Amino acid sequence: MSTSKHRHYEVIYLAQHKSSEEGRAALAERLKNTVEGTFGGELVKAESWGDRRLAYEIKIGAERHTKAHYEYLVVKGPANMTHELERILRLNELCIRFLTIKLDAYDASVVVNVPTDIMEA
Repeated sequence: MSTSKHRHYEVIYLAQHKSSEEGRAALAERLKNTVEGTFGGELVKAESWGDRRLAYEIKIGAERHTKAHYEYLVVKGPANMTHELERILRLNELCIRFLTIKLDAYDASVVVNVPTDIMEA
């Protein structure tokens, strides 16, 4: 366990639209165990934003993705934790894209509003 300063990070990842609920739950549980177990961090917030149409088609191998299941996480932990989270997402076949952002300050009272017009599947 690292003694470095713990910071807040936003992690947004897109799972394949056709993936099962169990597969997505297993990925979320693995990320949670990595944050809390391996790095002694904290999963501050986890939201499922559901299935959405993508702005552009994503091609991975022979597959073309036009929809994805969005997941949003706020985690608190050391900087090297993000490298492991990204490694897990990169190697997992359900994940088609991800983005990790370091937050300067996290305010739990600020709510991320997802416009309903883009929530259409």
